[in-house]
Amino acid sequence: LEWCSVSDDVATRRVDEMGVGDTPADGGCDDGSSIDVLVVYAAAARIAAGGTANLLAEIDLMIANSNEAYSNSDVQTQLHLVHAREVSSPESDLGLGSLTDPADGRADGVHLLRDAYAADQVVAVVSGGGGVANGMWTLEPDMADLAFCVSGRDSLPFIMTHEVGHNLGCCHASGDGGGCPDGGGLLFPYSNGHRFTGLSGTLWRTVMAYSPGEWSPLISNPAVLFDGKPTGVPGDTSSGADNARTINQSAPVVANWRCHDDACELLDLPPDAADCDGDEIPDLCAIAVGLGADLNDDGVLDACQCLTDADESGATDFVDLLLVLAGWGPCDGVCPGDVDFDGEVGFTDVLAVLAAWGPC
Repeated sequence: LEWCSVSDDVATRRVDEMGVGDTPADGGCDDGSSIDVLVVYAAAARIAAGGTANLLAEIDLMIANSNEAYSNSDVQTQLHLVHAREVSSPESDLGLGSLTDPADGRADGVHLLRDAYAADQVVAVVSGGGGVANGMWTLEPDMADLAFCVSGRDSLPFIMTHEVGHNLGCCHASGDGGGCPDGGGLLFPYSNGHRFTGLSGTLWRTVMAYSPGEWSPLISNPAVLFDGKPTGVPGDTSSGADNARTINQSAPVVANWRCHDDACELLDLPPDAADCDGDEIPDLCAIAVGLGADLNDDGVLDACQCLTDADESGATDFVDLLLVLAGWGPCDGVCPGDVDFDGEVGFTDVLAVLAAWGPC
C-alpha cells in the first residue's frame, strides 16, 4: 500500500448486478446535497496537533478541501461537519475494525454519538498518517453500518476526501491496488481515480489515485479539464474513470442513512463537553434528543445525580421522606420535597424516594 487502503472485503464485491448508472427510486428525508459527517479523535491526535484548537482547524481544513474538490469536479454534494468530539477511548480503539463494530467493547459509544448527531459518515482522525475505509460496493441500506473510516492527520490535504470517497463508492486509479477490485472500479466499474499529463507537462493525479503524480484538487471526471486535459475517462466499463459520476449517484443514498437532525449540532458544543455517564454523548446533546432526562433543568443528566436526596446528605433516607411529607401539595418554585419536579409534592415523590432508598 502507498498511504491508504480500502477494506479487503470490497475487492470481490461491486454493484454490477444493479446495472451501470442505476440509482434507487426517489424518496427519503434528505436530497443528497449535503452529507453529514461526525469526526471523532482521541487524546493522541490532539497532543500531536499541539492542542484542541490546532486539531479542529485541521479538521475544518479536511472538510473544506473535500468540498473544494467536489465543487471543482461538478460533484453535486458537500460534506457537512455536524460535530467533532474527543472520545475517552485510546487511539488504539479507533482502528477501522473496532470503530465499525458497535459491540466489541472498544469505542462503542461512537455509534451512539453518531445516532445522536444523525451523521451519515463517521471519520476517526488519528495521529500519524495514512488511512483506511470500509468502502461502498452496493447501494443497499446495510452499507450504512460500514460508513466509517480512519484518516491520519499527517496526510493532509486530501486524506479525508480520499477515505470518505471510498465510502461513497470511489476507488483508486485502475491498477493501483490498495484493496480495490483487480478489474477496477468499486461501486460501479468506472468508479476509478485518474492520472494524466497536463499541457504543462506535469503528471497529475486526482484525489483517489495513488502516486506517481502531483495532487490536483479534483475527483475524476472526463467532462472537467485541468491543465488543459480531461481529469477522467468516459465510459461505463472498468476502463472509465469517473468518480464524480459515482458520488453523484451514491450521495442521495448516503445522505439518507441518517435523516438530518440539528438538535445537537445547534448547541455548538466543544469537543470536551460534559458527558457524566461516559457514553460519549455530551449531556446537553442527550437531553436535546431525548436520550436522557433533566427534570431540574441544570444541564446534567438526572441519571448522574441523586435527585431524591433532597437534603443532599449523600443518601436517600428517612429525612428525605419527611421532606416529601412536610411539603405535601402544590408547590411554587423550588420545593425540596418535589423530587420529580412536576410542581407538586405527592405520591409520585414518595414512590421515587422509596425506589431510590439507600446511598447515592
